[in-house]
Amino acid sequence: MVLLCGCQSSTSPPPAGMAALRIKVMAEPKAGFTSPADRVLTYDAPVKRTNTSGDFEPVDYSALKEIVVWIEPASGSAAKPPQHPVLLDIDPQKPATNLNLAASVGQQVTLRNTTSNSANLYSVSDNNDFNLGSIPPGGSASFTARSEGLIEILNAKLKDPVALVYAAPSPWVSLAKSGSTIEFTNLPPGQYKIISWHPRLPGSQTTITLSADQVSTATIKVGVNTLPKVGARP
Repeated sequence: MVLLCGCQSSTSPPPAGMAALRIKVMAEPKAGFTSPADRVLTYDAPVKRTNTSGDFEPVDYSALKEIVVWIEPASGSAAKPPQHPVLLDIDPQKPATNLNLAASVGQQVTLRNTTSNSANLYSVSDNNDFNLGSIPPGGSASFTARSEGLIEILNAKLKDPVALVYAAPSPWVSLAKSGSTIEFTNLPPGQYKIISWHPRLPGSQTTITLSADQVSTATIKVGVNTLPKVGARP
């Protein structure tokens, strides 16, 4: 479920002939759930953990992290900004607890070893597999995201991933949390798809038309309410 409007915002006007977009990122629990006044907390993320309710863990929707949002032309193509390399500092001795980075397909990601021990970093993720070999303390090595999806970066000495990167099929991508607002500026006018992704909850998608010399606004959500409704059985 996505609410869109094309009103002006407080964002500075885009360059002449270009457009800008502000997106409010929201996460919402299942429709009909009543939460405490101070936060939105419910058990509906299917992950088995201790001190939770059965096979589900509590999700505080008012502060939900790891939401990836990107935009892409709805049809045809648009002039895209250059993809600059991005640096990610990691501790290869500790498992990752959250998504570390949202990157773009074709973007170079440099991993820097922040510990005092060497680490053998690699990935076996579909279409994004690589082996960076041994990285010395304080050293770094790079890979290029080749395909859309979650990239799990592994250390040969640990079972769980030490870093998590989501590669989106667009250079206009941001890692956000619920309640935050992200901005994309200097956009060619035209129709765009706005897409959200989360590692455990359903994302959503919609389209918006951006006009030259205008700042448009949108709100996009993640949560089970974004799933298609299933009709009653005959």
